[in-house]
Amino acid sequence: TGRPLCQNYTLSTTECVVSTATCLCTGASTAQAGGYWTKQPGLATIDAGDLAALSASNLVKADLSPFTGFTKTQYVSWHNAVNTANTPYWLSTVLAISLLNTRHLVAPTVLIKAPSIAAQLGVTEHFFVPLSAIQNKAKQLLATPAADQTLQAAIAQVLKDTNAGQNFAQSSPCVATFPTVVSGNLNGLQPPCGGSNPSLLVAGGDNADAVTEKGAVSNGLSLYIGVGVGVAVIAVVAAVAAFF
Repeated sequence: TGRPLCQNYTLSTTECVVSTATCLCTGASTAQAGGYWTKQPGLATIDAGDLAALSASNLVKADLSPFTGFTKTQYVSWHNAVNTANTPYWLSTVLAISLLNTRHLVAPTVLIKAPSIAAQLGVTEHFFVPLSAIQNKAKQLLATPAADQTLQAAIAQVLKDTNAGQNFAQSSPCVATFPTVVSGNLNGLQPPCGGSNPSLLVAGGDNADAVTEKGAVSNGLSLYIGVGVGVAVIAVVAAVAAFF
């Protein structure tokens, strides 16, 4: 806090953690939820390779015994009978849907915004995790299905959301938005950017942080901040990809 207006500076790691979650855009994808894969046309696309891959993924039944060597008809019955109160069973069904999505519709390397589980998956500098890493952690947990059901439930919710096409990192950055510049008192600060009107105030604070902490996309990102008459301007001088 307290940085002067209109200066170049490098964000700290903490600031990047906060701001990346805001400025790396997330949105929809081509992933499909469970109903697609248990009915036509999705069901028709499931082949023997898919069934073998699912059988090798530590899926479990309601009694937590392994669910393997099944047919498409058996898969549909198993999926439709799920009880979300049975966490390992629920995680198994959403994992199966996720694996079908990455085998047919989305890249397993796509980044998912998952702040609720990022730290448990070893991601400490931002909230975005490859979908394949989430799937692999689910498989690992299901190898001992009675253990760590709190994390199982958190991962199941993330996979449920991704199966609905939510929280996928997009290929283009967000269009930055900023607080409205309104009339106010700068408490003795000099006019911003050499301007002549000392009564401009960024809503939410009288320093650059009110603007900049919504504008960063990368650790070590260099920003030029300017607050002018009625507008807030940010020039991004590094690529989003550099963050990863």
